[in-house]
Amino acid sequence: MLRSKFTCLLLSLVAFTLASNAYAKDSSSAEVPAPAKETKATDEKPGSLIDVELVGYKEADKEQGAVIAALQNLLQGLAHRNIDQISACLSDDVTVMDSKTKDFVYGKEAVIQQVKKNMLGTDETQHPVKRLVVYNPFVNVKGDAAMVSFRATKDLADKNSTKLESWCSEVFERKNGKWLVLQLKTDWEPAKSKSEK
Repeated sequence: MLRSKFTCLLLSLVAFTLASNAYAKDSSSAEVPAPAKETKATDEKPGSLIDVELVGYKEADKEQGAVIAALQNLLQGLAHRNIDQISACLSDDVTVMDSKTKDFVYGKEAVIQQVKKNMLGTDETQHPVKRLVVYNPFVNVKGDAAMVSFRATKDLADKNSTKLESWCSEVFERKNGKWLVLQLKTDWEPAKSKSEK
């Protein structure tokens, strides 16, 4: 019995080491794609259209690419406070957890109200986004369901050039050939990570 536990522990350690080395090798040799659009902060006007930049993402197949495109569309809608664009990205059955109360909000209309109240804010409390970057999105597609996990940063066009970050997880469902957000999880806070170039 002791011998089989030791063997399992040893095999687990070997598997972990191999996976860690493979990930490190893949991460160090992976080319980081250039942002879709190079812009200078001085050229940006509050409220002007921005691209959602992807860093560290390699499209494995068309399905993953379609999910990432749906994610980019949602994030652009959020950055621009475009309720119609956000609504078009959401499933009728979407859920989100209120980060303040820890309650779940269910249904498209209720989630849109939550987005208006908490994520969009007003001109006095929130400033337009001048840059939004998604780092190393992990996409897993299974049939008509998909999950994306990633870290994102956004630079606000305020006088302090505030940088926020969030560790995000989004669940998508495919309906009528379109990927829609089924579960939304973001929690924007002042950035703690070192700034990326």
